[in-house]
Amino acid sequence: MYHLSMRNFGNNLLEAWHFFRKKKVSILASASSFYVMLSLIPLSLLLVRVLGMFLGDVEDTRAKLFKLGNALFPDADAQILTTLEKIVEGPLYGSAPFTYLNFFFLAFASLSFFNSIWTGLAIITKDESKNLWVRLKGLSIIAGTMALLMLIILIPAFIRFMEGLIKDNFVSSTIKEYFPQTTDFFNYVAGMDFGVNFILSTNLIPFVLFLVYFTILYRWLFHWKIKLFHAFLGSFIFVSALIIGKNLFYWYFYFARETLKKNYGDYYTFIVAMIWLFIVMCFFFYGACLCHIYDTKKEE
Repeated sequence: MYHLSMRNFGNNLLEAWHFFRKKKVSILASASSFYVMLSLIPLSLLLVRVLGMFLGDVEDTRAKLFKLGNALFPDADAQILTTLEKIVEGPLYGSAPFTYLNFFFLAFASLSFFNSIWTGLAIITKDESKNLWVRLKGLSIIAGTMALLMLIILIPAFIRFMEGLIKDNFVSSTIKEYFPQTTDFFNYVAGMDFGVNFILSTNLIPFVLFLVYFTILYRWLFHWKIKLFHAFLGSFIFVSALIIGKNLFYWYFYFARETLKKNYGDYYTFIVAMIWLFIVMCFFFYGACLCHIYDTKKEE
């Protein structure tokens, strides 16, 4: 059974950092950041359209997805998401119907970003395979991303439903009808919070779902060669760095805002968004480097 010590884990983190610098993975991160910007509009349209069709309300889906985007972006980048949302609204509410041709066009337009990830991982792992299936794996990631976002949207509603069901259901109503002396107890239960408001007001649910998603994703990206626990460590580092970095990035923007305004004018929010995307991709590839370190060591 694999035994993890803090010293061993710290050494692997340090080794992953040296590997990150040696392979110049930051260049890969910058390339992926560029492709994110190219794929952002078609991918946003695709996610909103498809999830909206499944959930039955495109407008509500759009609002919830961009709300999630605001949670992932630093507060300083809110304007870039607002601009993106306005761009998406045009074709989203146009008169033209959404067809299979539209779906495949948007899907393939979104693949450039995922292909940049394959290229980056190929450089990190020295995997020379370039078959078509490897390139089209991006479609599977898009499907997985849709499933993740659907869970993020549906789970809070499901929790609210279960809370209401516990507080007021057929069984409790029947018991109160035949045993009036239990009314006070059930009224007390109905007034309990169960911590639902606290859970839904935090990012706990997205954090857990992202943790699971990227654990599976890292393991899949490495062709299931790495252990689940090692993939979890890579995912944990990435998601934790994402949350911590988001808060620290706010302070960077706070002190650099005026300089950015002077240098880039009205486009400074775009520059800030690019910097943040670059940082996020660095976090992602660092998690991949950590997984690669564990893969090469084959620790037991």
